[in-house]
Amino acid sequence: MLALKLVTALSNIRIIFAAFGTQIAATALAQGLLNKALAIGTGLMSALPLTALALGVVGLADALRQAATDQGNFNKLLQEGTVAEINAALAIERPTLHALKGSKLKAVAQAVHLTEFLWKGHASAF
Repeated sequence: MLALKLVTALSNIRIIFAAFGTQIAATALAQGLLNKALAIGTGLMSALPLTALALGVVGLADALRQAATDQGNFNKLLQEGTVAEINAALAIERPTLHALKGSKLKAVAQAVHLTEFLWKGHASAF
């Protein structure tokens, strides 16, 4: 009877150790996976500033390229638009400018004739 109790107790102990051994193995596996995930996470966290810096440099370079393109387009538009506007305004105003220029020349010619007239001694005619 004592032997039977001893065998039963040993059998129960073996079953308990087997159950706990499986649980211990599962816990160890989970702990190992957790350690690997933690190592990967730590590596990613240490690479995060470098990644953010690289993305910032790329974003800044793209913004500078776009600004240069926009500035070039604006300068081209400003130059072409201004030249075209000036030429259009000159085309409209040229006849007026020629007329004014002609009338000023006539006025200058009349003033020259009057001056010559006065210098020749005809000042007493006035």
